Parts: sequence; C-alpha cells; structure tokens
Amino acid sequence: MLKPSLQLKLGQSLTMTPQLQQAIRLLQLPILDLNAQIQEALEENIMLEMEDLPDVPSTSADSTAEVEAIRADELWQSRSTERIQDGGWNGEGRPMSEYADESGQTLRDHLLWQLEMEHFEPRQVLIGEAIVDSINDDGYLEAGIEEILDCLDEDPPVTEKEVEKTLTKVQRLDPIGVGARSLSECIILQLSQLDWKTPGLQLAIEIAGDHLDLVATRDYGELRRGLRTSEDDLHDALALIRGCNPRPGLAVSPAGAEYVIPDVFVRNVDNRWQVEISPTGVPRLSV
Repeated sequence: MLKPSLQLKLGQSLTMTPQLQQAIRLLQLPILDLNAQIQEALEENIMLEMEDLPDVPSTSADSTAEVEAIRADELWQSRSTERIQDGGWNGEGRPMSEYADESGQTLRDHLLWQLEMEHFEPRQVLIGEAIVDSINDDGYLEAGIEEILDCLDEDPPVTEKEVEKTLTKVQRLDPIGVGARSLSECIILQLSQLDWKTPGLQLAIEIAGDHLDLVATRDYGELRRGLRTSEDDLHDALALIRGCNPRPGLAVSPAGAEYVIPDVFVRNVDNRWQVEISPTGVPRLSV
C-alpha cells in the first residue's frame, strides 16, 4: 500500500537563465558584431545612452618612431611588390610603368580637368560632363547613349551622333581605357595606343573583341585552333592583353585601405605575454 511521504535532497544544477545566455552570446562576438548589437539595443530602448569612449593611452616618442619605421618598411616592401606585377591578370611579373595617383583627386575631377584643357567645343564639354558623370570608379561607362541624351537639355537637341563623337574623344583621355562600356572595349582601347608594328597586336585586338571567354578559362588550345595561329604568335598576343589594366579608373582614384580593428593586444612585457582588450570601438552603455 502506497503512503504519502516527504523527502529532502540536496544537489547542484546550472540553470541557463536568459541573462546568462545573452552574456555568453555577447562574449563570443567580435567587436564589429558587438557594436552592431549595441547600436540595435540603443535604437530599441530609449532609456539607454552611450558613454564617451575612454581615452586611448598615449604612446612614447620611441614607440611611435618604432611604429613609423615598421610602417615605412612595410610600405616599401609593398611598393616593391606592386612594381612587379601584370595589371591583375596573371602571376607573371613585369615592370610597371604606371603607378596609382595618391593625390586624393577623384577620377571625375581628373576627367573634368582634362575636358577643360583639351580641345573640346563648348557643346562637347556639356556632353562630356554628362558622360563623365556616368563613369564609375573603375573607369567604365554605366549609362547608355539614350540615358545620356535624356540628361541633356540643349537647344538645338543633342543627337546620338554627337554623343558618340564626344564619347570617342573622352575615351582618348587619361587613363587610357576610361569610358569603355565593356571589358573587351577597355582592352581594345588600350591596345589601340600601341604601335601597329608591335608583334601580335592585331591578333590581340581580335582576341579581346571576340574570345576573352577562352582567355578567362585558359582554353588556349581551342583559341589557337579557332584563330588558326601559331603558339608563338598567340603567346605574344596574350602578353599584350595581360599587360592591359582591366580597371583603368583605379590608377587615378585607388580604393581606400580598410583597416582591421583588433579585439585584443598581445604584448611581450618583461619576457611575459600580456593580453589587453582593445578600448577602441568598445562603447559603454548606461541607463
């Protein structure tokens, strides 16, 4: 027969409360994701506000000089590596004759300056400005002829032939290849600036016009059979194509460097490694 009874037991257990679960999840987040979570919390809860970031400890003159020396050495090494490259096409080294402009001038400013300096008629300058406004940072024309015509309100109306003629003059500006509507046209514009007696030039222009897909897949056998050319002639033509810059606009306005903010600093102090949490980018909240 069953009888009711009371029993007393002692034990330990870990209860994952919502607060503990949230703390564990936040501890695993990197700084960028943590900042995103904090920003979301600030937008949802009007009672929260962000405190000022703590001042970053100042470094001594010796340590600053050491950091600057390291940066200068790294910059020299990177420049030396960039001087021997192929414009982004393959890994075969060649000396570079052009370097990116670090003056801070944008591609648009560079092209507009040339519109004023070159022999453009006043009407062509207006058309050229509309064309330049449609060129992206890589140097490619994103808008079509019809879209450019819609942006122009002149009397008498601008014709399609005038836009094509002005675009041809814009494509002769620096950097060579700017204003192209496709990668094929960009390469052909750059190849057209070479001496016509250059070995493999005619073949290179033909490949750039119709067979870039085979170059991308490295199907050189099919390319040689389709063009009915020798291996040496094909090699010369491909070398000319690889020497072109697929993004000519970046030679004037290169993409800005993106710096990574570390989560922690590891320093060797008195032969002992110390780990410090980076105070940069870690906001503090208060209620």
